[in-house]
Amino acid sequence: MPASAALRLLFLFALSGVALAQNQDIGGYAPKKGPAFVALILYGLSALIMWIEFILVRPRRPFIAWLTSGMTAMATGFVLRIIFSNDPTSEGKYIAMDLFILLSPCLFLATNYMILSHLGRLFPQEVVDGNLLVRQSRIVKIFVWSDVTTFFLQASGGALTASKNNSTAKLGNTIAETGIILQAVSYLLFATVFVVFGLRMRQNFPKLWSIQPRTHFRLLSREPIDDWRILFYTTCVTSVGILVRSVFRIVEFVGGYHGRVYTHEGASITDALLDASVILVPFITPGVTPPPGTRVHAGFLAAWDTVAAQITATLAAQRRLHPGHHLVTVGHSLGGALATLAAVSLLQLFPASPILDQTRTYSFGAPRTGNKVFAEWVNSELGSRAFRVVHTNDGVPTMIPTSLGYHHHGVEYWQHEDPPEAKTTLQCDASGEDPCCSASIPSKGVTPAHATYLGITVPTPFCL
Repeated sequence: MPASAALRLLFLFALSGVALAQNQDIGGYAPKKGPAFVALILYGLSALIMWIEFILVRPRRPFIAWLTSGMTAMATGFVLRIIFSNDPTSEGKYIAMDLFILLSPCLFLATNYMILSHLGRLFPQEVVDGNLLVRQSRIVKIFVWSDVTTFFLQASGGALTASKNNSTAKLGNTIAETGIILQAVSYLLFATVFVVFGLRMRQNFPKLWSIQPRTHFRLLSREPIDDWRILFYTTCVTSVGILVRSVFRIVEFVGGYHGRVYTHEGASITDALLDASVILVPFITPGVTPPPGTRVHAGFLAAWDTVAAQITATLAAQRRLHPGHHLVTVGHSLGGALATLAAVSLLQLFPASPILDQTRTYSFGAPRTGNKVFAEWVNSELGSRAFRVVHTNDGVPTMIPTSLGYHHHGVEYWQHEDPPEAKTTLQCDASGEDPCCSASIPSKGVTPAHATYLGITVPTPFCL
């Protein structure tokens, strides 16, 4: 069956999968219009330029129509997203939006597969056979059908997750997650084939690699481009974007339909970048003098410093209005790390203040935030008023290893099994790294346990 038939079948899978999943609780999430408008403008302009180029430039390359169609589909998807944001309980609008946004990346992948096959036709057959890891005639067939298979797994698994039967929903989650991972692996293999082709061409056929173009490249030119390396480098860049998106989707799906990545749009990307900044840096924040050698997570410190001045000013105003109140900082995940940074900072910014004498901090599923000096400083300032809660096998608290110089502060309260009760919660020792508590379980990253604390599912007012 030709690749075009496979892509049409993919469209039908997308439609059936989204339709089957329409019973999901979509009313709890309204997309933000701002990011949708930005995406619409970018994809819309790109689609318009590509269609103009496709129509005007001769000879036309039919496979490029898949790319222009994909850009148009994505732009349409964001139009529907804006419409859906006005009525986030409408199943019909949700299905239409999800169909267009879900299908368009498949067309982007198919375009890259066809580009490699097309590049192979530019050179003598013996050159192509010596540089490609996969036979030229099989490239599109193998990878397009791989996408069809993995997308079908995602669509069918997503439909099953909508079931009210717990075992069926778990099975659906496993199937869809498997499809997402296999799709990422499939594209990684294609990217490897593509990059190896270029490297071998450069090494084995330098004359073909160092071709001198007859005309200089111009973005809006109607003249055909005869320097194939431009297409090669462009595809490499797009492949990086596709792989990043694949990893993001894996994290998104592992977190679940109500997970933070799924429901927080751009904020999730910011959080992910901050979480990734795992180097330890000196704790430098205005008005605070920590003990010598205090170091904290660079990303967490950057996040705290962006809001520290506003929080300090707000607290000063609230002290005047409510002189008898105590201060409590609380947060989940990244927010838990920020709650700890806030607590020790505010204790120094408002010394000998009755409002801070009984300051308490609660963190839920928080990662390691600083080194041992920082942990000991938190313990000395807050003592038993620092509560660090970990839910069963939540992997986030131990995701950043102690081998990088990190150390947990305070006493951990480990809920080692459900439901959340006193008898299922263990008060760990004061070292912060009790080997009998959550540290006894190797981290598996963001597990479903990270999304629920004390029976409350994130996101809710619980984590604000």
